[in-house]
Amino acid sequence: MINAAALFLFFPIPRNSFLQHLFRTDFATLIKYHRWLGHLTLITTAIHGVLYYVLWGVRSEFASQFRTWQQHGISNLAGSLSFFFGLILWVSSFEYIRRNYFEVFYRLHIVGALGFYILGFMHYDGLYWYSAPGLMLYLLDLTFRLAQWMNVSIVTGSILSEDVLALHLMFTPETKLTPNSFVFISCPDASRSEWHPFTLSLVQNSTSPDRPATATIFMKSYGKWVKSVIQRITDKGSALVKLDGPYGGASSVLHGDCKVAVIFAGGIGVTPMLGLLSALRERRHEAEFHGSITAPSIPQKVVFVWTCRNAQEFDLLDDLLLSESRIHDSWLDIRLHCTGSMTWTKGGIDKDSPTLKALNSQGNGTTQEGQISLESTVKASGKAFPPMERPEVKLASPFFLKPSLLQGYGIGYPLWGLVHVLGFLGGWFVPLVIEYYSSLKYAVYADGGIYWLTNTLEMIALVIGTMGMPALIIFPIYLWRRRKALRSLKTDISMRPSGYSAPHPKDSPSSMEAGTGGIAFSKGRPDIRSILKDVQLQYNSLEEINVFAAGPASMVRDVKVHSTDLNHFMGKNGAQLVYEIETFAL
Repeated sequence: MINAAALFLFFPIPRNSFLQHLFRTDFATLIKYHRWLGHLTLITTAIHGVLYYVLWGVRSEFASQFRTWQQHGISNLAGSLSFFFGLILWVSSFEYIRRNYFEVFYRLHIVGALGFYILGFMHYDGLYWYSAPGLMLYLLDLTFRLAQWMNVSIVTGSILSEDVLALHLMFTPETKLTPNSFVFISCPDASRSEWHPFTLSLVQNSTSPDRPATATIFMKSYGKWVKSVIQRITDKGSALVKLDGPYGGASSVLHGDCKVAVIFAGGIGVTPMLGLLSALRERRHEAEFHGSITAPSIPQKVVFVWTCRNAQEFDLLDDLLLSESRIHDSWLDIRLHCTGSMTWTKGGIDKDSPTLKALNSQGNGTTQEGQISLESTVKASGKAFPPMERPEVKLASPFFLKPSLLQGYGIGYPLWGLVHVLGFLGGWFVPLVIEYYSSLKYAVYADGGIYWLTNTLEMIALVIGTMGMPALIIFPIYLWRRRKALRSLKTDISMRPSGYSAPHPKDSPSSMEAGTGGIAFSKGRPDIRSILKDVQLQYNSLEEINVFAAGPASMVRDVKVHSTDLNHFMGKNGAQLVYEIETFAL
C-alpha cells in the first residue's frame, strides 16, 4: 500500500504538466489529491512502523532491531528515522497549521519531505522505483521554477479601499496572458521564503513588440504577509517582487458551450470573475464585429451577483462592464449586495480616510524624475499613488539584481515536449547505469554490496539526470528572454503599467439608490435560491445553465447545495444547473 500511494503522490504537485492538459484540469484542482495521497502514504507508513515495533517488543529484540544499519540489507534505523521525519511532515501539513502558520508549514514540509524520502530510499530501494515516475515529473517542473527565480520586477500599486490593494504587473510583450490564470508571488521585503498565489485580473496582452503585456491582481489585508506587502506599497509606492507563473487559464464560461451563466462572487473572491467578465465583453464585441454573436462560445446572458462587506470594494468594477450592464435588455445583469458599511465615495477612498492621510504625509505632491505626483494622480484616477522610490533589493543571488519585465512560464509546446523527453531519459538512464555498475562490482544482492549507499547514489543520479539536460535548454532560453527584456525596458520604474483606473469621478456622491454608476446595490445577502430558480424558469428551454461561484466557503457551499436541490426539483423537464467552483484552497 505504501508503494502504491508513493507511486501517485508526486503526480499532482507540478504546477504545469501534461496531466493537466490530459484531464482538462489545473494545479489548484489536482493539489487536493496530493493531500489525500499524502495522508494515505503516512497512515500506511505509521501502521507499517508500529506493527514492526510491536513485533520487536514481543520478541524482546526492540533495541537491537531498532538500531540496525546493515551494509547488505534493509537498514531498520534508516526506516525509523524516515518515519519520524514523516511524522513531522504529516503534523505540519494539517490545515490549521497550513492556514495560520504558513511559514512553519512551508519549512517543515521541505525538511520533512527530504528526510522522509532520503532515509526511506536508504531503508528500502523499492520506494525509490515506485516514486521515480512522479518524482521525475516534479523535478522537471522544479527546473522551470528555478529558472523563474530570475523573474524579478518592481511593481506599483493603488489603494482601492482601507484593506484592498491593486498590484499592477508588467510582462514581456511575448507573454500571452489568459483570464483566470494565477501566479505565485514573493516579496522579499515581507518574507524571503513565502510564495502566495493570486489570480490575474484585468488582463491585457501586448498589441505591439514595444508594449508590455499587463495584468492586475487584487490583495485584501488577510494575514501578516499580505499586510506587509500593502504596508510596503503604502509607504514607498512600489515593491520588488519575484513571480512564478502564470499557470492555468479561463474557465468553461469562455471555452465551453455556455448559453446562460449565473456568477456568484463574495468579497475579494471576485477577482477571477472580473477577468472572465472583461474577457467575455471583449469576445462579444469581437463577435459582433464579425457577425457571429450567436456562436456557441458566446453566452447570451450573464447574471453577475457580487456580495461585499464594504461598499468601497465595488470600485473594482470598471466603466466598460458597468456601461454594458446599463444597456436596455443587456447580456450582462449586475446585482450588487453589501452586508456591512454602506459608506462609500465612488472612484476611490475618501479624502479624509486614514489611508489617504498616511499617503499624503509621505510628500507634498511634487514630482521628481521617475516619480508621479500623489495629488495629480488622485485627481486623475481617483486612486492614491504615493511618490515611488527604488526599493532596496533583497535577493539571494547577486546575478539577477536588476529588475526587468516579467516573463511567462512557457517555452512553447515543441521545446516543452523535448524537455520532458530528455528529463525522463536522463532520470531513468543514469540511475540504471549506477545500478548495473554496482551489481557487477559489488554484487549488491549477493555478498559484497553496500545496499543503502547504492540507493543513495541512485537517488542523486535521478535528480541530476532529470534536471541536468533540461536545464541546458531551459536556462539559456530564460536568460536570453531576460536580456531582451532588459534591453526593451528603456525606462526603469518610471515605466508605469496601464493598470487599474477609477471607474467613476472622485467627487460623485454615492447612495444606495444611485449605487455604482447607476447600478443599484442592495443591503444584505442575496437570496441565492431565488436567483437561481428565476433564471432556471426564465431559460427553461435550455438543457443547461452554467453556475459559477467564487468567494467564501460558506457562500460557495450554499450555491452548490441550492443548485443540486433545484436540479432535483425541476427533474428532467427543466434546465439543469451545471455547477463550477472558481475558488480553490491550496
